[in-house]
Amino acid sequence: MIQKTVQLVALDYDGTLAQPNSKVAEEEVLALRQLGEKQIVRVVATGRSLFSADEVMKPELPIDYLVFSSGVGVMHWKSREIIHRNDLNIELAKHLIADLHNRKLNFMVHHPVPDNHMFYYHKSDKDAPDFERRISMYKAFAQPFEKDLNFTGISQLLIIVGDVNEGLKHLSDLRAAYPELNVVRTTSPLDNNSMWIEIFPKHVSKASGIQFLADKLGFEIKNIICVGNDYNDLDMLHYAGASFVVGNAPNELKSKFHCIPANHEGGVAHLLNSL
Repeated sequence: MIQKTVQLVALDYDGTLAQPNSKVAEEEVLALRQLGEKQIVRVVATGRSLFSADEVMKPELPIDYLVFSSGVGVMHWKSREIIHRNDLNIELAKHLIADLHNRKLNFMVHHPVPDNHMFYYHKSDKDAPDFERRISMYKAFAQPFEKDLNFTGISQLLIIVGDVNEGLKHLSDLRAAYPELNVVRTTSPLDNNSMWIEIFPKHVSKASGIQFLADKLGFEIKNIICVGNDYNDLDMLHYAGASFVVGNAPNELKSKFHCIPANHEGGVAHLLNSL
């Protein structure tokens, strides 16, 4: 399928490399091992925090690097060394937080790496089952937002909107109001329906994490392959020399990128074996 030199393959995790049960099938594990034997660098680029990734990814998964929290951090997988991390500008984040209060949005403010699975949350008067669900899942790490918090660092903000049309409006408004930030749309991994809006420093994305590794390893963009399944993969899909989406991706993405079989149909293994 691929008639080119490949130096690095970056794979989204949930809905792409992983099965619907969040586990990686044996055929994908075997294909990843074979990539390693060919000296091709294997990267998982996920929206999950490091804590969340550790909940579902086995330590023996044959990869070389983890780009986590959509580029907020990069870790060498086997040694567990965090080799790159990012934070929001505190003053800009405070201004944004005040704006989100005024917009009456449900949002979360995440601690810096490596504790960015911990967060403060603000609940508006809008009904938000998915927001409540996430707080319940991480109740040991979630605290109500209070005024005059003394932040030592903020890795990202997360807004959860139940109605997609309303979410698209907020997405557009925030991108226009904050050109110095990277405002990213993704689909809730909890109910697979609600819209999440993630906010990072302008330079932070899955693509920036992969670019960090490419620079570190001396690789060229044209020799990088990326595979994803959702809107928060767009930056790396546009970045790579060759990009693919799995068959369970939204039709909008499948119309723009090469499509391989769905995650539960061995799509990633099929692609990797073609290398």
